[in-house]
Amino acid sequence: MRNGLSKLRETILPENDLEIRIWVGFGKFGNDALIIKRSSGNWSAMSLKQMICYGENRGKINLSNPKSGWDTTWQKLADSGILTLPDSSKLKSRNYVIDGKSYVVETNFDYLYRTYEYSQPDEQKGNEAKQMVKIGQIIADEFGLESFSLKTGGCGKDEQL
Repeated sequence: MRNGLSKLRETILPENDLEIRIWVGFGKFGNDALIIKRSSGNWSAMSLKQMICYGENRGKINLSNPKSGWDTTWQKLADSGILTLPDSSKLKSRNYVIDGKSYVVETNFDYLYRTYEYSQPDEQKGNEAKQMVKIGQIIADEFGLESFSLKTGGCGKDEQL
């Protein structure tokens, strides 16, 4: 168990349930996560704030429903490819970037665990990277989690350590 979370790859979920963990950061600020679950048709979301800029306010936070509601938000995420994007290592147009925000997405749905990663997707050329940027922005807009947006600095602010 890491961060109080079980290993998603070892978790067996009932049919039609899902869990998605989207991690962002991995630079000098640390990383944050959004955990989305659908259990018996009921949706929930939790934020794991670990970036150093939160100071003593770091930790797990149960989130309210997304601004557009669960059905609309899930449709936006699904249409953006959250369950189907390939790992960036499979892309021909991959641009190796040393610094900047990265995303790691873990999905557990329909008895299948997947993980994929995009480093600094706004510096990449392919449509898949653009979809990852869009997913990050949907999360920022719907849940108020600025750190997922590439429009802002590391912790969701234009600050320097």
